[in-house]
Amino acid sequence: MDDVKACSEIFIGKSDNVRVSARNFDFFTAGDGVVRFSPAGSAGKAQYTPENCQPLTWTSKYTSVTFNLSVAKTESIADGEFEAGVDGINQAGLKVGTYFLASSVFPENGVQTTIDIGTLMQYLLDNFKSVDEAVADLSENRYRITSTPTGLVEIKLHFFLHDLSGASAIVEFIDGKMEVTGNPEIPVLTNSSYSESVEHLKLYDGFGGNLAIPGATDSFDRFVRGVYYWKNLPAPENPVQGVNYGFATIQLLTEPPGFAHGGTRWTIVTDIDNQKVYFRTLNNPAITSVDLNMLMAMVKETSYIDILRTDLVGDISEMFVRNVKTASP
Repeated sequence: MDDVKACSEIFIGKSDNVRVSARNFDFFTAGDGVVRFSPAGSAGKAQYTPENCQPLTWTSKYTSVTFNLSVAKTESIADGEFEAGVDGINQAGLKVGTYFLASSVFPENGVQTTIDIGTLMQYLLDNFKSVDEAVADLSENRYRITSTPTGLVEIKLHFFLHDLSGASAIVEFIDGKMEVTGNPEIPVLTNSSYSESVEHLKLYDGFGGNLAIPGATDSFDRFVRGVYYWKNLPAPENPVQGVNYGFATIQLLTEPPGFAHGGTRWTIVTDIDNQKVYFRTLNNPAITSVDLNMLMAMVKETSYIDILRTDLVGDISEMFVRNVKTASP
């Protein structure tokens, strides 16, 4: 199994008033990245377009805050970078997380308007307020989805979506077809297809089998361990407790530096109901937060903060005022 670009999510939605997404971003290199504020009205465009195709373009309807990995387009940094979406939430409460899935095979539907998978997260956050709206658009075949080829790796992803109504969906591209798992009973996602992961879970004690809960770092092991801890997690009483539970639980799926699957670089915990995002990084374990509603009141232009800064701590929403960019990096 090609599992060397690892990531994990545990969705904590056991309380009606607490919906928290906790995820790790694991990668085999440190990777540059930004936290990005994107106001409604921003122009959007697919970053990669195959030959003889045209890029999907749009104007955003919703403001969002996102976490993005910068990856060189080719082996030469002089050719520029792609900004691949990792995680984000918009003002309507649609939350999208992306996770590497090496086995992804994207539909070949003949449509000449395309969007690469690394840009798709931003497109969804820019245009839709709910899981149902996003899935409906993905199903219309108005555009063709491709991988994002870079000088480092060909980016292939599956998605975990949530919204304020409590709806969730996992979106994958399997054998050339889009597969959607709506409101998954087991709200954990790693780097194997969801159906394979659920089937593998049946081998373990407490889920139909007799194997002990695993402690290794491959995709199936992280999935099983994540489900075990999610199953035994009490329902949080309030959003603060939900965020604390999120950090405590996703920590159990963290990978140390140097492992073949890629060490955990960023941990992101999102309070969906309040549009607040909390994060920490490998080299800065202090918890930092961003309040999307506060940002919307203060900032009117696209703004970025380097996620690798080691001086970030507490609420950094006001920092975006001082980091406005007139153009995308």
